[in-house]
Parts: sequence; C-alpha cells; structure tokens
Amino acid sequence: MSKEQDNYSEIIRKLVPISELPAQVQKEIIKKAKIIEVRKGGFVFKQGDKDEFSYYCLEGEIELLANEQQHNVIVGGTDRARYAMAQLQPRQLSAKARKKAVIFQISRDILDKLVVIQEKEQTDNNEFGGFVAVEEVDIAEMEGDVDWMTRILQSELFSKIPAANIHALFAVLEPVEFKAGDNVVTQGEPGEHYYIIQEGSCQVTRKPSSGDKDIKLAVLKAGDCFGEEALIAETTRNATVSMITDGILMRLNKDTFIDLIKKPTLHSLTFNEASILVSGGKAEWLDVRFKNEHEDSAITGSRNIPLNMLRLQIDKLDRNKHYIVYCDTGGRSSTGAFLLTGMGFNVSFLQGGLVNNSQAVVVTPKPEPAPAPAPPQPKPKAEPVKEAPDAQPPEQSQRAEKDGPISTVDEITRQNIDPVVKSSMLEAELEHTNMRLRKAANEIQKTDDEFVKKMQEEVERRLQEERGKIEVAKKAAEEEARRLRTQEEAKIRKMQEEAARKMQEEKKQLEAIYSRNAEEMEKLQHLRKEAEQKLQAEKERLELEAEEAKANLAEAQRVKKEVEASKKLLEKEALKSRKQQEELEKKIIREAQGKLDVERRKMAEQFSSNQKELELAKRERVAADAGRKAAKEEADRIIAEYKDKHEKDKIYAEQQLKAERLKLEEEQQKIQTMLMEINRAKEEVEATRKSALEEARRLKEKQEDHEITSSKIAQDTLKVELKVAEEKINKANKDLAQVQQAQVKVIAARKINQEGLIKQTVIEEEVRKQLEVDLADFRE
Repeated sequence: MSKEQDNYSEIIRKLVPISELPAQVQKEIIKKAKIIEVRKGGFVFKQGDKDEFSYYCLEGEIELLANEQQHNVIVGGTDRARYAMAQLQPRQLSAKARKKAVIFQISRDILDKLVVIQEKEQTDNNEFGGFVAVEEVDIAEMEGDVDWMTRILQSELFSKIPAANIHALFAVLEPVEFKAGDNVVTQGEPGEHYYIIQEGSCQVTRKPSSGDKDIKLAVLKAGDCFGEEALIAETTRNATVSMITDGILMRLNKDTFIDLIKKPTLHSLTFNEASILVSGGKAEWLDVRFKNEHEDSAITGSRNIPLNMLRLQIDKLDRNKHYIVYCDTGGRSSTGAFLLTGMGFNVSFLQGGLVNNSQAVVVTPKPEPAPAPAPPQPKPKAEPVKEAPDAQPPEQSQRAEKDGPISTVDEITRQNIDPVVKSSMLEAELEHTNMRLRKAANEIQKTDDEFVKKMQEEVERRLQEERGKIEVAKKAAEEEARRLRTQEEAKIRKMQEEAARKMQEEKKQLEAIYSRNAEEMEKLQHLRKEAEQKLQAEKERLELEAEEAKANLAEAQRVKKEVEASKKLLEKEALKSRKQQEELEKKIIREAQGKLDVERRKMAEQFSSNQKELELAKRERVAADAGRKAAKEEADRIIAEYKDKHEKDKIYAEQQLKAERLKLEEEQQKIQTMLMEINRAKEEVEATRKSALEEARRLKEKQEDHEITSSKIAQDTLKVELKVAEEKINKANKDLAQVQQAQVKVIAARKINQEGLIKQTVIEEEVRKQLEVDLADFRE
C-alpha cells in the first residue's frame, strides 16, 4: 500500500460497496486501486467515453457536466461522494475538477467479483437461520481465504466467466476436507466433480500402461483447479490427484460445472468459419490427437500437440495467436480448448470434429513396403503356398481384429456419455471399419492365395458383424439423442416463454423510465436555454470588465508603487510618533506633578490656618485659666464656644478631604474605563491589520502564479485587489498609532492619579492625628 493510499484508507473504506466488504478484502481492493490527482480544470472522464473503471471523489470538488452544462457537483468527504460517479457506459456525463481533486480509481470487474464472494459468504450465514457463531479467527487463515479466491478471480479462465455465473458458482461450491495421502481423484475412474484447492497442496501422478512406477507430473497449491478434462470430454480420469498435506478442496458437481463454467468459456466454430480465419492469417489449426492419428489424417498446415502433452508443451504456443483446436469427435478438442483458455490463450474448437467435417481431412498416403528379394532358385510347384513376409497368422489376425474394433465398439457402448457424442463416435468407428475393410480388400486383390482368401472371408465376416453392431448401437444412440433433444427443446421453449414474459415486464419498466426521462430531458432543455442566456450576459459583462481592468492596469501599477512608498513613510512616521509619545508622556507627568503640588500647597495652607486657630485657642485657654478664678462662668462659656468651633472645623476638614478623595477615585474609575476601551480598540485594529497583511500576502502569491499562467485581465484584477488590501494596511497602521498614543496618555494619567490617592490618604491621616492631639490637649 502506497503512502497516498494509506492516507486515504479510512475514506476509501467508507465507499459503497467497499464498506460492505471485510477489512481484509478492503485492503486487497486498496492495493489494486490507484489514487489520481486531477488539477483544476482537468477531466476525470468525458461524456461518451468507454472504460472499465469506477471513480470516487476523495477530496476536492468534481463538476458533472452534460453537454457542457452543469448537472451536479460532488464534494469530497460528503455522503454523495461515497458513491461512484456517473457509472453508465458510455459515459453520460463529463467529470471536471472545479479545483484540485483526489480521485480513487478501481476496476469494475475486480470490484464486482470481490463483492460476489462476500455475497456468497452472507448467503451461507443465512442458511443457518441468521445465527452466526462467534469464535476467534486466525488472521493468517483469513488472508489465505482471500488469497485463493483472489487467485481464482484473477485467473484467465474466470476472467471469461460472467459475474452472475461467479455469484452462482460460489453459492454452490462445497468444501470437503482431506488428509495427507488421500486420493481426491483416481486414474481410470469416472469424473463427477471439479475441484478448487482452498488450503493445502496436491500432487498429480499417472500410472503408465506398462504398469511401471507412477510418474509424478505436477504439484498443485491453493487457488489451482483440476478435474475438468474428464467432465468436458465425458471420459474417465487420466491421472490420480492425491493430497501432499491436509487441506480443504472446494467441490463442484458435473452439471453445475457444465452450466456455469464450460458453456460460457468454450467457443465453437464451423469448419467454414474457422477456414476463413486461418486463410486470413488470423488463426492457426491445432490438432490434439495422438501423433499417429495426426499422421494418418489431418488438416493441412495444422500443428500437432497431443492432449496429454499439452500442459508440458505449452511454451511452444504463441499467446498472441488465435488457435482453433480439433480432434475426431470434438471431445478432446473441447478439453484442450478449455485448458488453453484457462492459461490465457485465445482459443476456439472445431464444431463436430473431423468426423462431421469430412472436407477438412487430408489422408496422408502410406508408402508401400519394399518387396522382399526373390530367392535365386525357382519356386516348387508342389509345395504349399508360404506366408508372405508381412502376412500374419490367423490367430494373430483374429486377435488383432478382436482387440481392435470389437473392443472399441463395446467400450463406446458401455460408456455413460452424451448420446450425440456417442453417436458421432460410433459413426467415426464405422467409417474407420469401412476404411480397414477397403484396405484389406485392396491387399487381397494383390494375391490369389487361397489361405489369404479364407482370411479375407473371416475378416469380412467379422467386420460385417462389427458393422451390424455399430449400426444397432448408432441407431440406439440416435434415438436417445432425439429423445434428449425433444426434452431439451421443451425446456428451451419453456425458458423462451419465461424470457419473453420477463422481457415484457422489463419493457414496461423501460417505457416508464423512458417517459420519466423524456420529462427530465424537456426540463433540461429549458434549463439549458436559460443557462445559455445567462452565459451570454456573463460573457458580455466579463468582456466589459476586461476592458476596464486593462485600462486600470497602469493605475494599479502606479498605486502599487505609491503603496510601497507610503509604507516606508508610515514606518518613519511611526518612529517619529513613538518619540512624540515619549515627550508627551513626560509633559503630562510634569503638568500633573504641578497640579499635585498646587493641591498640596493648598492643603498645607489650610493646615497652617488650622494650626493658627489652634494656637489662638491655646492662648485663649491660658487666658481662661488665668481668669477662671475670677470668672468661672465666663471660662465655661469660652470653653463651650471653643469646643463647638473645634468640632465644626474638624467636620469641615473631614468633608474637604473626603470630597478630594471622591474626586480622585472618580477620575481613577474614568481612567480605568478609558484604558479598557483603548485596549479593545487596539485589539480590533491589530486584528484588522493582521487580516489585511494576510490578504496582501495571499494576493501577492496569487499574483506571482498568475503572472505565469493567467491572462492579463486576471492579473489586472489581482493588482486592483492588492491595492485595496494595501490601503487597508495603511489605514490600520495609522489607527494603531493613534490608539497607542491614547494608551500612553491614559496610562500616565492613571499613574498620577494613583500617586495623588496615596498622598491624599497620608494627608488625611496626619490631619486626623493632629486634631485628636489638639482635642486631647484642650481637654487637659
């Protein structure tokens, strides 16, 4: 898995139908897919295209267009993006990137087949009433299951099988367990099943006719298949397959194999169709009979590889060629065609074989044996005729005849094969018998030997018997074939009626869909006209704006220079402003200090006045003491007046000090409020300035890109936007300077006010203590 695939793996796992698959299958899909980056304006696919992929939008925006008109917009990460874009073939819409987009591409064939596997597993669960046992699962086993299924689905054979057949195939596959050493199929036994190895390994062996030790032919592993030859050719097993290790094989019965695998993968041709391809250089004949059969009769220009050697000599064939396989009856050729199809070759087989295409056969004449040299002495007349050098004794001849056609006919008659094939095989055997009879007659004509004539009569008698048996067997086979054909025709008629009924239902559905589509098309035509009108108006507006932008280009460049100059000037003014702020702060502090000194002097004068009055009171008290003896009543009056006056002075002084404190506290509150407002204004100005700087930076980067790729109009528009952004920056800088200046003033005022409050507190405390001392002295 690449880094890009890993980055988007979580998004991919949510796509439909990938989200319904197990994690291991999802991982397999991600590995087999591609991540594509599409730049702005690029096309993922175009209307009318034909391809084998499904596309999903992982990131960015994709605009779906019909006849260059917007139909829909798909945004990566949304729920709509979980579904493949515009699946119908040929493509009904174009997919264009509105901005840079990331696309997920996966083969529809691979995706469909992996979905079929998952649906099969769900079907197995449903057969048990929906109850699924939960147990620990070994990850290695899970990966093994996926591996053997993946190997099968990626094989050349299964690539030619329709997805519906694969679905049905996995639904009927039967798992069977075998132990090491078990024979799965045995040579010579009839074939009833087709096998796929899920787990374990097997070996293929064959016992030679000589009875020697078994010959090891091949080793099969998980994902390999076997057993098809006997099923296709309707023959017995030609080899033994045994388990090397313990394992599990998926088994398919004969009828299901023929319906789901054989029929969709095998392609037959008539002799005329095949001859046209061969004569045009588009195909080559391949004879899969034995060498001696090929030498006896063959199609001109054909290549000969016996069926039992086909796997071993596969390297002799060209994978770029189309091979037409043939044999006598079609049995071996269909098997060979199936094997080659599974190996990735383009293969057909001759329909009916050579026995039904007599015009295809060229019989190769055999050279006559050289006559034996004559003895020098003359032949005695009275001696009996001696056997010719090539003549066979009667026992040998009879044995040859007996071991030849008679055993062949009996074997064909006993075999449980298709009646049509059996009839063809018997007909071929009959023709072969006639050829042998004619050949024997020709040889007999060469001699008038009485013994040979007797042998001819015996051979002819036996051949006539064989011909009779063949005719009887042929008639029985033809009768069986007619019966089966009648049954098959009835079955086909029933299927045709069912298909016609389904077609009528689908026709009604399609008519309803067509009606809805017609209404939608009418709406789309109306929307298209409106869009064309809007497009024309937009085009005229853009042309006008382009002219205006062109006229403003020089102005934009001039403004840019002015902005740069004003920026430098603003920096100088900011430096000057900071110096002025420092001077202003010092001035404010001096002025505030002067005001504070004035207030302090006033307080000192007030205090001095109070002190004088206190001294006067002391003197009056002394006078009162002196006159107390003479006038006690007068003294009491003076004391009362003094106390009253002293109390009033104390209240007045406290009120004055309290009023001064309240005034300072109010000023402190106002200063604090102003400072908060200034700080808030400063934050707003700084945010505005930061936003303007960011906008200017973005526009400059965009301007640099557009100077290379964009039109002059777009560049002019960017320059105007850049000028506006720089004006915002200048205004923000000025506002910030003003706010900073106001902040300095308020901070200085707050500092002075705080010092005044502290001094006021000290004065109040001193006055309070002095009044208490004076009052205490007076009481004494």
